[in-house]
Amino acid sequence: MAHTNKVAVAQRARPWEVTVVIGYIVLPWLATILAAYQVYLQTTTSAQIIGWKEVLLLIGGYIYTIEGVSLGNHRSVTHPTYQTYRWMKYLIYAGGAMAIQGKLLTWRRDHLHHHEKTDVPCSGGVTPSKCDPHTPRDHFWHAAYGWLVKPFLSPGKLALDKETELLQTMGERNASKEKIAVQRTVVENVRIGLFVDTHLPIFILLGLIIPLVIGGMTLAGWNWSSAWNGLLWGGLVRICLVNFFTAMVNSYCHKPGWFGNYRHAKVADDSRNGLIFALVNPEWPHANHHLFPDSANQGIYWWERIFDYSASILWVGERLGLFWNINWTTVAMLQERKRLVEQSPKSISVEATMS
Repeated sequence: MAHTNKVAVAQRARPWEVTVVIGYIVLPWLATILAAYQVYLQTTTSAQIIGWKEVLLLIGGYIYTIEGVSLGNHRSVTHPTYQTYRWMKYLIYAGGAMAIQGKLLTWRRDHLHHHEKTDVPCSGGVTPSKCDPHTPRDHFWHAAYGWLVKPFLSPGKLALDKETELLQTMGERNASKEKIAVQRTVVENVRIGLFVDTHLPIFILLGLIIPLVIGGMTLAGWNWSSAWNGLLWGGLVRICLVNFFTAMVNSYCHKPGWFGNYRHAKVADDSRNGLIFALVNPEWPHANHHLFPDSANQGIYWWERIFDYSASILWVGERLGLFWNINWTTVAMLQERKRLVEQSPKSISVEATMS
């Protein structure tokens, strides 16, 4: 149980975390406005402010950190959908930390809570433990950003501390070998996540220092102007865009009837596949994820899987021997789930799909 206590300590808010969350919202957006102004000046004047290096730093950093969130925070620590080497987990989880979406284990806790209470609004005096921390039924922008600040302003346990239950079931004598293997994978993921959480400030700084250094190195030597541009585009603008498109999954992808939103089967929540985000966020097939929370691929039909970049990485990595025991979901499995939902729509809830 000592490990569980460490997990609890790692999830406790500290003053610097409040600063990080506020900075996660305010500073990156201010930086993005500045970057947009740079683009405006370059297109309307003869000034050469940005070049291909800034663009590549933005794209490279964006891909690495959004995949850190998708393959690390989401499809490994929260829902263990594949197995890989420990060094690969450290590499992936570090990308998630650089996205500045808070502690990995807190991310896991809140996301599991979201699955347990999907789209149950917190308004009307509902206690936080009995409602969805980020549902647009409370407010669209609350689901996008507001819920991140509220836990610090209104202390309250939103926790589903699964680690305690997990470690207890590890000792069950009648547990199957398959169940024990899965539990060991989860525990290893949590322990690596705990390491990343403990060193989170270091990873955040690395995510800012690396583009600054790369940006400052030129053929003519060190250039501070280029360095600050590297920090701006590869650091702050990248953080803004990664977290904006993550926020849209929590908000836009829970708005039935909004442009580009669809689902394959009716379940007891508002989750939708947000097609308009297919080019920028591999988590866009969100309704599919709520149907199959433990699936490594959220894109199920071939045309969905093309834009599920996380699944593509796993598919290629599986053939290279980097990933194994991947939980793939097929069209046949989707059709069977759809049949069950249509037969008894009230009985097939999010909770039921997680069992």
